[in-house]
Amino acid sequence: LERAPSTTGVLRASPAAARRALRLLRKRTLVHTAWQELVLGASPLVTARLWSDVADACIVVADRVAFHETTRKLGPMAQARAVLALGKLGSRELNPSSDVDIVCVYGADDDGGAVSAHEWFTQWARRLRSVLADVDDDGFVFRVDFDLRPEGTRGPLVRRLS
Repeated sequence: LERAPSTTGVLRASPAAARRALRLLRKRTLVHTAWQELVLGASPLVTARLWSDVADACIVVADRVAFHETTRKLGPMAQARAVLALGKLGSRELNPSSDVDIVCVYGADDDGGAVSAHEWFTQWARRLRSVLADVDDDGFVFRVDFDLRPEGTRGPLVRRLS
């Protein structure tokens, strides 16, 4: 996820501005895909791929916001992290009413910091969900479902990659 330098400009404004931009992108995508299907006769497969691409881009930005906010609150963490897409997002079949099924993973268990890696990345994942799913005056971006992780709601929110 760190491969997305184009998202850094969004964060220069503020995390709040990034959240608003993501919600407005969702609204524009809704109008765009409706126009494509209803007026231009585009295949739902084409618009599903577009929705999936938009969701992927939104997750990249949400990751950057969540990483920034978590670093500001808990201090830096030099571990790798990733968001894995499952369900309709993973198969690129998303539609406007779909939620995004994701699993969050991180590198190693501990690096000797003040907060354990597991706790740090749990906070990061909660913020990631918040950026995408919290409803405000501009709506929401995507509903996030973490329940497809191995143990469902009984398991940890984030997992070591191993």
